Amino acid sequence: MIFRYLLITSKIETVNGYTIDAFNVAMERLKQKKWALYPSTSHKDKIKENDEIYIYIGKTNAKNLKYTSSIIASAKIAQVENFTKNSYWFESDKYLVDTPVKLLTLKDIKHLNKPFGFRENFKKISFISKIKSSSNNVYNWGAFMQGGIKVLNEKDVSLIMNLSK
Repeated sequence: MIFRYLLITSKIETVNGYTIDAFNVAMERLKQKKWALYPSTSHKDKIKENDEIYIYIGKTNAKNLKYTSSIIASAKIAQVENFTKNSYWFESDKYLVDTPVKLLTLKDIKHLNKPFGFRENFKKISFISKIKSSSNNVYNWGAFMQGGIKVLNEKDVSLIMNLSK
């Protein structure tokens, strides 16, 4: 059985103290066809070969503003490998990142024609659909996006793909 996951991307800091925008982080990982999973990443032990992933971009800088809170790409998992002392993760040399526990190799990467805007559609996504507004009538859906990976269902994927054409 194939499962579908939303991989959440956020900005990272370089060893020189600069910040790399979430969009640029995701694009470099997609270019390398690699994605790291870290010790605190939810669902890291469930993801397997041939599962589908969808890449979500968190907050971005002004240059990449149209990608803020959007899904920009999909891919399939070609391989899942445990990270060992002999493994190599290209981000470890340049960024202040934790040591990964797993490395995903990606295949069939597809960049969406139009980013799927989460802000406009979050109430239609299964893991967040029951959100209630706060006392000031604001939906704090960003808290649902913590943890690195979220599970999507077929209906979610259909919505994402239909609105990204």
